[in-house]
Amino acid sequence: MGRISAIVRVALSLSAAFPLVSCRLGYELVQLEQSDAAFGDTSATDGITAGTSSGSSGSGGAATSGEASAGGQATQTGGAITPYEATTAPSDGGEAGAPSTAGAGGEAATSTSSGMGGSGETGPADPIVHCNELRKLSAPPVLDGELETGMYLEAGTFVGWIGDSDAAPAGNSLSFSAGWYDTGLYFYIDVTDPERNPADPSDDVWRGDGVEVYIDHDAVFAEPSSYDNPGTFQFIAGAPASDSDPSTRGDIYAVSELQGAWSPTSWVSLPTRAGYRVEAFITAADLGLSSWSLTPGTTVGFDIGHNVSYPLGQTGGQANRAGQRFLNVADPLTGDVADYPFANSGVFCSAELRAP
Repeated sequence: MGRISAIVRVALSLSAAFPLVSCRLGYELVQLEQSDAAFGDTSATDGITAGTSSGSSGSGGAATSGEASAGGQATQTGGAITPYEATTAPSDGGEAGAPSTAGAGGEAATSTSSGMGGSGETGPADPIVHCNELRKLSAPPVLDGELETGMYLEAGTFVGWIGDSDAAPAGNSLSFSAGWYDTGLYFYIDVTDPERNPADPSDDVWRGDGVEVYIDHDAVFAEPSSYDNPGTFQFIAGAPASDSDPSTRGDIYAVSELQGAWSPTSWVSLPTRAGYRVEAFITAADLGLSSWSLTPGTTVGFDIGHNVSYPLGQTGGQANRAGQRFLNVADPLTGDVADYPFANSGVFCSAELRAP
């Protein structure tokens, strides 16, 4: 089993000077050792504006699944993944970090570290706040459910809970890592979930357990209730329904309007003993761009959402989903839909790309 070689807990209160938003984050960083188990730049002149849909999440423009770019495209291990064998330790086997007080009236997530994934031996010496900076990967990522070499998990305080209940069901938490390579952005999301309950096959994928990744290609954000077109999208990956098979259900939205399915060539969603994990590499083609120039010193926008379900057998106004929370929302909350990333890219994190 992988061993945790260093744990750094930091409580951070960050006020970021966005036109519409400041954010507060709490995080725990975990450096991981190698597992021994096999388990473009386009001007955004046209915006996508909010439609009449009252669904929960949005993405945008006619995004298509990316074809492989020379030397930079993520690869998958093509059916070789056996989810539980890929888990070197259960996600709840780590040491829990104390969540900081959530900004914007949000629900604090209980963070857990996981003994899994790739090597962290070449990780940066200083702690990373992914909302501020993303480090470059040492090689194109392989989407196999293992954290890439040199990456750190950050157990953030997810905020802005909206749902049928006052708070998320107990026992659900999320840790993540994010980075970049020449042709795209990398995300690794480890979810602790005591009872996976994804959307029913006949429902939209957001109506159950899953994660959402929001990306703006240049951190120059559109007005509230609109997204850049092309260049800004919301990507939703459903949680696995079984203990043995990955999920292949994913959708792309723009401001609550469904744009199409998210090709599973860009992501994997695998069951673990304690929940599930999602690994993704999002390229220019996924964002509807002809090219995307990612270099040190440039800035991108991103956010993460966590869809939390009811226990199995229980449903509510959003079918299996009890509600959702986010890495970043407007602070303070105003009670408007523009408080949330599915309607307003202006609440995304703005992260500078850094060299390895």
